[in-house]
Amino acid sequence: MNIIDKIKLNNKTKTTEIEKVLNKKNKYLIKLEIKNNIKLLSLFTNNKKILSGTYNKYGIYQPSTKLWIWASSIPNSDIKTIKNINKIRSFNHLFENSTDKRTLFYYQLLTQDTLVIKDTVVLDWINELLLYFSNDVYYFNPYNEDRDIEFLSLATIKEEFAY
Repeated sequence: MNIIDKIKLNNKTKTTEIEKVLNKKNKYLIKLEIKNNIKLLSLFTNNKKILSGTYNKYGIYQPSTKLWIWASSIPNSDIKTIKNINKIRSFNHLFENSTDKRTLFYYQLLTQDTLVIKDTVVLDWINELLLYFSNDVYYFNPYNEDRDIEFLSLATIKEEFAY
């Protein structure tokens, strides 16, 4: 099985798992906070908390400029975030000897600090790649206050609530 097939299979498996907890069709309010130096992501629906856990931030996509920017290139990113991203980017060698569109995109993504993205279908590819190399639970793409799309992942689930 090649690396692209492994990434796709991992995404399918993780999607099946998260759908046991969340309905992907629902819109959830995402709140980020830091408690005792631990970054926490909470999901809410109808003002009720559905789940809470630790999270990772990987980057943003600016629709206005069509730029992908790794979080390690954003000022005030913490050292854990930078190290986490550097680890993922170190896998670029897995994509350097192929010429198909997706593999080439992954190589460019992992070797550049910023990347112009004109075809938004690759935003899903980014989520799948991050999920594969991070082994996090699932990904979320909320808009921030600047209307940029954030690339966050739920690293671990700490609490689940019935709804």
